[in-house]
Amino acid sequence: MSHFDDVDAKPFKPYANHPERQVLNYLRSGGWMVLGKLRVPAGKRLIQAMEVKAWIELRGRGTEIRITEAGEAAVRAPVPIPGVQQRENAL
Repeated sequence: MSHFDDVDAKPFKPYANHPERQVLNYLRSGGWMVLGKLRVPAGKRLIQAMEVKAWIELRGRGTEIRITEAGEAAVRAPVPIPGVQQRENAL
């Protein structure tokens, strides 16, 4: 269940982009964190996109945040580089 009403359902990539990785890596330190006190830039649209992808969970009217198993997998997933063939056993 999303805390945002204006969610567009779009297909997404199984890996995190740079801003998403920043937030997810910060959240990997563990537990529930207060959204307003994150030490990395995280706007409403970024948080909304990661919640739609089920990479994060929100609770308490969207004021607390934590990473999910899917979020952990997105951080570990290799980011493809155009024109470069990915190794099968990366990470």
